[in-house]
Amino acid sequence: MTGHDPVFIGPFEVVGRVARGGSSEVWLGRHGLYGTLAALKVLGGGLAERARARLHTEVRAMAAFDHPGIASVLDTGVVDRVAERASGGAVEAGRPWLAVEYLSHGDLSRLGAPLPWGLLAGLVGDVLDGLAHAHAHGVIHRDLKPGNVLLRVAEGDVRAVLTDFGVAHLTASGADGEAEAGDRVAGTPWFMAPEQIRGVTHAIGPATDLYALGCLVFLLTAGAPPFDHADAMTVTTMHLIDPVPALPTTPSRPPGFEAWMRRLLEKAPADRFECAADARRAFDALGSVPEDAAEAAFTVELLARITTPVESPAPRVVDVTQAFSASNRPTQIGLGETLDVPRESVPPAPGRAPTSSEAPAVVDAPAVGDWRAGEAPAG
Repeated sequence: MTGHDPVFIGPFEVVGRVARGGSSEVWLGRHGLYGTLAALKVLGGGLAERARARLHTEVRAMAAFDHPGIASVLDTGVVDRVAERASGGAVEAGRPWLAVEYLSHGDLSRLGAPLPWGLLAGLVGDVLDGLAHAHAHGVIHRDLKPGNVLLRVAEGDVRAVLTDFGVAHLTASGADGEAEAGDRVAGTPWFMAPEQIRGVTHAIGPATDLYALGCLVFLLTAGAPPFDHADAMTVTTMHLIDPVPALPTTPSRPPGFEAWMRRLLEKAPADRFECAADARRAFDALGSVPEDAAEAAFTVELLARITTPVESPAPRVVDVTQAFSASNRPTQIGLGETLDVPRESVPPAPGRAPTSSEAPAVVDAPAVGDWRAGEAPAG
């Protein structure tokens, strides 16, 4: 901020910028009366028309939720001219904003992989519970990934909290009973279900989020997602036609765990669990495994590390337009970025997907597999 006067977005005094994306910025704010911290998503320029619609979708989606596994919406409004002047133009008048519960311990990308079973099981259960609540309100998240699962740490316990419903799909029974138009493809390529990649709107449902969860669980177990390449276009093709690879050797898991995860990753939605509640019951039925001394020590060390708040905990909010190109050049999109392109921009699947060993001609972002324990992926 450039001015000497405090900058207020609604009732929140702006502390500083957390992240900047193609259609929005995220600021850290403190409530002027109560001192409550909030992550403030403020729309930027360029994509304002579509971004306004997405923020409206996010507000409608999140306002209906009341669940510890979903970040709470605190307030929403429009930036005024007083804030624009006080900020020296850093925030522009007329921009819509959304204030969301601030969680200072980062997101899943802070944990690394592989995770000990006890910690993994707790986080997976939290995500399934949050998804079940959202699905019960007719909302499909459609962008489940490490950066959109925040960590709530209290008294030595860590819980997963869903956030960023900016590309959520509202089913006919959700919100105002309006279904989303099917002319866009949105999501993060490494975590997108086949029906989402193809833009088949009528097929998007709870099973779409469960596929993304399968990719997320694979990442937390193996250190890389099931389909991994630096080129986003290649990744989407792999989702469509490549078989799910075998898990590498990992810490102890209950019998049936890999089969449970593979069911989440079935190509056809009908072959996955029907809903998050069904997936949760099957997950709970797996049981537990004894934790050896090394895993117990690692869990203690990991929890101690993530108990320290991070400086930039809010999820990165990035819209990438024109990510797919009619040319053969690799799509330049980072791991944490959200794809949002016209449906007709998605190329048809070729007869064979490039293997992950085929290096792209240009690498703009590191492969997800470069994510190692304790390190957040770049991009």
